[in-house]
Amino acid sequence: MDSYSAASLMASMREALQAIAPVLDRVGVRHRPAEATYDGWEDLEAQVFRSVIGEPIELADAYPLAKHGFNLESYAELSFVNVADEGAHQLAFVRFHSMAESFDSVIGAQLQPGTLVVTGVTIVPFDKAHFAFCANRRDGVRSFKNLSY
Repeated sequence: MDSYSAASLMASMREALQAIAPVLDRVGVRHRPAEATYDGWEDLEAQVFRSVIGEPIELADAYPLAKHGFNLESYAELSFVNVADEGAHQLAFVRFHSMAESFDSVIGAQLQPGTLVVTGVTIVPFDKAHFAFCANRRDGVRSFKNLSY
């Protein structure tokens, strides 16, 4: 059984998206939000997320993992990838974002402590993000840095 850190899996997902983006750009499937023309890119992102992050994190005794790319009102009954910025805010990963370069940042949903209700959205530069997996259970959220599979 191999163990992978949250940071390495998120970096692998980012690298996969960076590798695929130029190929899809050539056939008109754009990844930057202002250029996106249809759902093909979002479907691809969601599948990469499920393959790299989703399948290993889903634990039988935890709530299901939040789906990639959706703006939700609450994470009270969902597990998620936490994106702590340098200010150590608790943020649930929503999707990668492109500002100056492709996939150079992540969008995180700001979570109210205890209730996990979304109070806003923050963009965090990828190189400033600290990732952890959060298994949300009826008795609370358990955070861990590594997955084994």
